Amino acid sequence: MGLFDGAEAKPEKRRLSVQQMIGGGVLDEDVLKERAKPDSSSPVSVRAPLKAVPEGLLTVSRASGSPYIESLDMNAPRAMSEMSRPKAKGKVAEPPLTLSEFKAKMRLTSSETEINLLNRSLTDDDAKHLVAIINEGRVTKLMLAKNQLGDATACAIAVCLTRNNSLETLGLAANQIGDRGARALGEALAYNATLRSLFLSDNQLNDQTLAALVAANEARQCPMNGLTGLVL
Repeated sequence: MGLFDGAEAKPEKRRLSVQQMIGGGVLDEDVLKERAKPDSSSPVSVRAPLKAVPEGLLTVSRASGSPYIESLDMNAPRAMSEMSRPKAKGKVAEPPLTLSEFKAKMRLTSSETEINLLNRSLTDDDAKHLVAIINEGRVTKLMLAKNQLGDATACAIAVCLTRNNSLETLGLAANQIGDRGARALGEALAYNATLRSLFLSDNQLNDQTLAALVAANEARQCPMNGLTGLVL
């Protein structure tokens, strides 16, 4: 006996064509014709021809070979609105200022030896101009307090100080200088014999960095034997 010999055999379902259904009385041909007529009361025809819809905005199944839409991607209206919406124009970045333009903006003259740029909204983007001004070798006092200068500016100025012999006072208080920038300035003191006053209060320095600056000043090898003014 087979595994399914005792099971009751299910009757095989017979598939009838539309013509067989009509001939057998299962379907009424007149009713089918009436249902096939388009419904004029409906605002949207479900069986819209495919050619009337923009290509690329619909998900269409062609398995049955039907020329009508069988599935519709409901995200299509949003995609269409995004395609027709003009792209927002971003703000065009302004080209960087030249040194001459920076001096004009800060109202600086070429003959100034003492420069005060207190609270002028300076950032690390202006570091190259500040270094260029120091490298000119005329400025003896440069006050840059209450700006947004960070470690990048402090490190750039530190490199500048290792070969500068004109700057005597440098004010960098109340900026955004951290431990890295302050330590770079401390290391530069060993190679500079001109700087006499350095202001670094109200920055983001920890106790170890402050101690390192004091030690760097005390170990400074120059005729003046350390800064006369180190404000931390």
